[in-house]
Amino acid sequence: MENLKKNSKMTDDEAVDRVLGTRSDYIKGLGYGPKPSTSASSNRRNVELEEALRETRKENEFLKEQAKTQNETIQNILAKQVEYDKFFKSIMDMGLLPSTSSTPSTMWYKI
Repeated sequence: MENLKKNSKMTDDEAVDRVLGTRSDYIKGLGYGPKPSTSASSNRRNVELEEALRETRKENEFLKEQAKTQNETIQNILAKQVEYDKFFKSIMDMGLLPSTSSTPSTMWYKI
């Protein structure tokens, strides 16, 4: 009975050692859990991560260029809109069109 009480206070690692004996895959302080990866698997994982990083950087550059192109297109559209507004106002000022409270550009924004 006393022996049973001693055993109930053992840690899991102590119980495994007692039943199976100490094995080579035991790392002192870490127990029987997962072991550190080997050098070969670490190197393979590093190569995979470096490739993923290169692909991500490549995609990032593509997206930056795409955003730059879209911003330039937007700026061109806005510049043309300003020209259109000036032209329309000059036509209205000449009395060629009836005066309205809204210019075409502000009407488009409200739609």
